Amino acid sequence: MITITTGLWPGQVLQRGARDVSDAVVTGTCTARGGVWARVRREGRPRRHEGWRRIGTAARERFHARLRGIPTGGPYAVDLCVGTPRDGGVDLTVGDVWVGDVWMLGGQSNMQGSGVREAALPGMTPVRAFYMHDHWDVARDPIHNTWNAVDPVHGGRPDGKDGGKGVGPGVSFGQAMYAYTGIPQGLIPCAHSGTSLTQWDPAHRSLGGYSYYGATLRRFRKNGGRVAGVVWYQGESDSMTREADQYQDRMLDFIGSLRRDFKQPRLPFVLVQLARYAGENQTPECWHQVQEIQRLLPTRLPRVATVPAIDLALEDVVHISGRSQQVLGVRLAEAMYALVHPGGSLQLPIALKKVSAEVRSGDQLATITAEFTHVVGKLNAAGRPMGFDVHSGGAHYPAIFDVRLDGPCVRLRTTRTVLDFVDKQLHYGYGLDPACNVFDSAGRPLPVFGPVPIMRPRLATPYPKSLRVSAMLPGAGTLATLAYPRDARALAFTPRATDYNFLNVNPEFSRQEADALIFMSCRLRCPEAMRLALLFGYDGPVKLWIDGQRRWHDPKGTNPAVPDQHAVPFHASRGVHEIMVALGSNGGKAWGIYLRAERTDVSAHRQAKADRPVAMPVWVE
Repeated sequence: MITITTGLWPGQVLQRGARDVSDAVVTGTCTARGGVWARVRREGRPRRHEGWRRIGTAARERFHARLRGIPTGGPYAVDLCVGTPRDGGVDLTVGDVWVGDVWMLGGQSNMQGSGVREAALPGMTPVRAFYMHDHWDVARDPIHNTWNAVDPVHGGRPDGKDGGKGVGPGVSFGQAMYAYTGIPQGLIPCAHSGTSLTQWDPAHRSLGGYSYYGATLRRFRKNGGRVAGVVWYQGESDSMTREADQYQDRMLDFIGSLRRDFKQPRLPFVLVQLARYAGENQTPECWHQVQEIQRLLPTRLPRVATVPAIDLALEDVVHISGRSQQVLGVRLAEAMYALVHPGGSLQLPIALKKVSAEVRSGDQLATITAEFTHVVGKLNAAGRPMGFDVHSGGAHYPAIFDVRLDGPCVRLRTTRTVLDFVDKQLHYGYGLDPACNVFDSAGRPLPVFGPVPIMRPRLATPYPKSLRVSAMLPGAGTLATLAYPRDARALAFTPRATDYNFLNVNPEFSRQEADALIFMSCRLRCPEAMRLALLFGYDGPVKLWIDGQRRWHDPKGTNPAVPDQHAVPFHASRGVHEIMVALGSNGGKAWGIYLRAERTDVSAHRQAKADRPVAMPVWVE
């Protein structure tokens, strides 16, 4: 007599291997000893060129076997016997067996399924689920039948009543993956409503079915210990508590633990970014903190993708509607297929590439550009694009008056100068229930993001508030032959203070009809030796010297002057260094310069983590 413990069940989908054939480990108990033999049949007949073959050994009332070589597809019947195969000597037959891809489904209520049953998809025979009472069947919502769960931790409703709900993204995901691959799909649902990452702690694995992580491992092992990947939707519980601060570390530990315990270091993992919350007693900060951690997970771990859901309809204050769950399942399948088949026909979810600000020609004001990757076609919106917001110190900062979509970019025209955005952040989808309507040509939404710095964080000095400015001098054209002025006294320098970051000399230039020239000088004290870059912007022909040595010359400098447009590197010794700038009038169109110093041998990230502030140069009189 044979009793299977793990690896082969009626109705099961076996995970395919690298050659699109099965490689399943099957274990159990038996009363006989000797070789374990298998025969695979389809439509009642053995597969062509295949009869009985030995797949393992039975001894001491246990057996261990490895069922290899069954091609993707099904259904198959697998006959097993212990000892020598003989006509009619089958000890056990396992029927309705399929070979394809198997997926673990985890998280909380939006994965478990809170959509109304009327939205449930009809079942497809090759898309199957290992229901929570440990039986395989065609996948039909609700696949998370917690009221019948074998694992005590799920302890659902014993009467089976769920308010007519139960539609999640799993069935739609499985059916879409079947459409993309053409092979059977198996789903192993493991989610549970209301759970936080603390409750999914891998440290509880030893509790088995009395913990969510342990129950997931048990279900994984019972089905042979091999899957194609994990699909995850969770985070609402963590965002409603002070647990949000720990969410990143816990997610990294959770994914890493799954990969170790599954013995699949490159296990694909696709998660959903939190959608909307239309309820009360919640503030946006923790919600956005979890959303941003989820968005950035693919940059911190390989083989991870995050799927946006901010546009989807809700069933109640927090749960995705049944129809939208179908849309979400397809998005998850697209992301998983693109993750597993890079360079294929499907794209990964849209991701933010960078945010930058530049001076807009014509009015000298700033345009903020958000550039995205994995955009199918171009970005579109129904009506005026909505969802973008600038913040300063955590509060709304009014700046954007126009949003334009340009291929994979969003260009935000503002009423402010570039320097106004040095300490500002950009959001998309700010708030618990935002209106976001930007999609690519395939109907896929932008991810929620923010706060994202608009200007690249730099370890830089302030702009000097005073310089020495020379008298007006005859012009020198492109300044190509202009030499460093050895006699500074002949230039009749006078102090010039400014309340702005821009040193404005246009009043002098605008009074000159002929070409003219002005020198500007300032000094920088370094408390220690360091590597610096002078961040430089100007709007006329320019030449710059550091300690009397020429370091920069631009004969074609012209409007507009852009802050930090050029970086002039130099090694600064401990002590005071002189910065000398010559600026041509550019036909009366020149206004002045931007100038500050950046320390380049210490990153802003290192500065933020340093036990004490990093020494910085200072401007001196």
